[in-house]
Amino acid sequence: MPFRLFTAYSDPEARELGTIYMACNFMYLGQQSGAQRMFFDPDKPERGYFTDRSFRSRSAYKRYAKALGIAWQSQWQSSDTIHWDAIPEDIL
Repeated sequence: MPFRLFTAYSDPEARELGTIYMACNFMYLGQQSGAQRMFFDPDKPERGYFTDRSFRSRSAYKRYAKALGIAWQSQWQSSDTIHWDAIPEDIL
């Protein structure tokens, strides 16, 4: 049976347990899935809030490289995967 992905959040501190979602047969993935923290950069308020997951994205690594003056090489990536073994040790 094919699955469609739907992400929903509830707040356990507010005693929200996702009861409605579970009653609709959604799969409960636990409290460890999803982002752990939210951030806001006061120097770039137009960016809005972002999660700790954005630090692990390919685009974030490309921004870090650019800020350090490192030219990103196409062989370092394919699609949304970073090929860490293709990046020279001195750059890693």
